[in-house]
Order: sequence, then C-alpha cells, then structure tokens
Amino acid sequence: MDKMLLVSDIHSGCHKDNQIWINLIDRLFLEIADVATRRDISTIAILGDFFDNRKALNVRTLTQSLKIADTLKDFEVFMIVGNHDTYYKNSIEPTSLDIFTKFPNITVIKTPTKFQDVMMIPWNSPIDINRSKYLFGHLEINTFQMNNNFVCTDRYNPSVFSIFDKVVSGHFHIPSTKGNITFLGSAYPQTFADVNSPRGYYIFNDGDLEFLEFTEAPKFVILLSEDNDTSNVEGNIVKLVFQKDYGTNGNNEILEKIQLLKPLQLFTNFSNISLEQNGSADNIVVEIHDIKDTIIKYLKTVNIPEHLKISLLAKQMFKMIDDIKEDKNV
Repeated sequence: MDKMLLVSDIHSGCHKDNQIWINLIDRLFLEIADVATRRDISTIAILGDFFDNRKALNVRTLTQSLKIADTLKDFEVFMIVGNHDTYYKNSIEPTSLDIFTKFPNITVIKTPTKFQDVMMIPWNSPIDINRSKYLFGHLEINTFQMNNNFVCTDRYNPSVFSIFDKVVSGHFHIPSTKGNITFLGSAYPQTFADVNSPRGYYIFNDGDLEFLEFTEAPKFVILLSEDNDTSNVEGNIVKLVFQKDYGTNGNNEILEKIQLLKPLQLFTNFSNISLEQNGSADNIVVEIHDIKDTIIKYLKTVNIPEHLKISLLAKQMFKMIDDIKEDKNV
C-alpha cells in the first residue's frame, strides 16, 4: 500500500485558544505538508482529537482550522473523529469535524471506513472485524498507559486486535508500543505531564512506523530552585519549584534570575514550603496543585473498598471535572 503520514491529538484550541498554541499548530501542519511533499507522500491521516473543546469552537481556532485545511489541500486527508471532536460523549453526531466536509480532499471518518489495506474507525465505534491488514483508530486498550499515573484497565483487551498485522491509535497522549499495537501520542507536548517525552508525527510504510519529532514545539520543563542547569529555560514553558523558603528577597532573586533567561511561560510552585518553615500561613504563596493530581494523591492515601479500583474512580472523577470545565468553557 502507499505510504501515509500519521498524526494525532492535535487539540486545536487548547489552553483557552491561546495564540501561542494556535501559531504552534500552524507551524506543525506547515512542516507536515513539507515533509509529506519531500517524501512523496500523498495521504495524511489524523487519528482523532483534532479539536480540544467538545462544546464550543473559538473564532480564532475555527479560522486557524480552515487555514490548516488549505495547507493540506494537495493531499488526501482522513480525519478520524475522536472523543474531543464530538459534542456528546456517547454519540459521534454532531461533530466539529463536519466543518471540513466541504473540502473535497478531506474525508471525516464517522463510521468504519476502509482505505487500501487500512480499516479506520472513530471513537466509541464497534471494532470492525472484517479482515483488513491494518487498523487505525481512536481507541482505549487495556494495559496501555493512559497518563503518568494510570493504565487503562476497563476497555478492549489487546487480544481483540490480534487479527490485524498492525494497530495504530490516537487518544492516549503517551507514545507506546506493545506487540502489534502502537499509540502515537500527542503531536506536541501539551502539559507538564509531557516532560522529557519527545512528540511528533509518523510515516507509516506498510506496517512500519518512522517517528519524526516536532522540534519547534516548546518543551515543558520542571526546574528546582537549587538546580544549577538552566539550559532548558529559554523559549520553553517552565515550572519553578521552590524547595524551601529563601525569604521574600531570596525568593524574588531566584524568580528574577529565571525570568531573565526568557522562558516562554513561567509558573511557580511553592507547595514544598511548609508552615513550619515560614511560621505563618499568611506569608506563604502557594500554587494550587492541578486538581487531577490532587485527586490521585488523595485516592492513594485513603482506604478504598477492595472491590473498587482506584483507576476507575479517578477516571470517573476526571470525567466530572472535564464536564464542569466544558460547561463553564474554561
């Protein structure tokens, strides 16, 4: 079969439609188009979650998306519907990807669709067991890492996919391969959970995958206040973790030193500073932990009934949080 370029989990509109990420995604697809042209590849497949916000599209993000469609006008493009591309959790329709149906070169995959030797299936679709050599989808498969804290345990077993020579999926942002199954991971680092994990896109050549890192993306860097190596600060997104309280002047000096190194964005974390160190809660500046991290830490410290799995409880709580965020458009 013909070579294809594969990419997944773009999450266009992420970080509240911030212009930094809009520009980054523009550059990603300009690079993809250039590489595909130079490598004589005429087909591009996006394996789900082109968009980030399930409930609404920002005008800037919508405009950017149409610009990307124009960038890809010389290629045959398949866009698999992911869970972030649908308004409802358990239904493909309506999908934000319908804005691309007016482009003759773009096919939105809302039902199992075969192209050459590949069966493509969207989010929440039954696995089409009609014989195909390869399967592309937006899947949840047991034993694969969902994030840094949890492994998927309550969806498809890998044995379901043994009939395929190769399965390639979007959805889980951590790249991983076991047996004949590969999760591509997100196209670029998107949160501090992506520290030290290269991301990019792939060339698929009759079952073989060649990874191409998208090096223009800023890195997420966690920097301790007493680290001497600050070489990764400039141009990247940095979380500065204070290991102790150095006093108001000392804290400010460290902060100013890092700011002078020109990070793209700088966040501070004072959560390691105890009340005993400072003497008064009134004087402590505390960064609120990511709420999902807090839930994970809490569930690991409390007694959970044996018949309940921490991963399932956390997953349900995460879904509730995401629903609240979407309803408030945050």
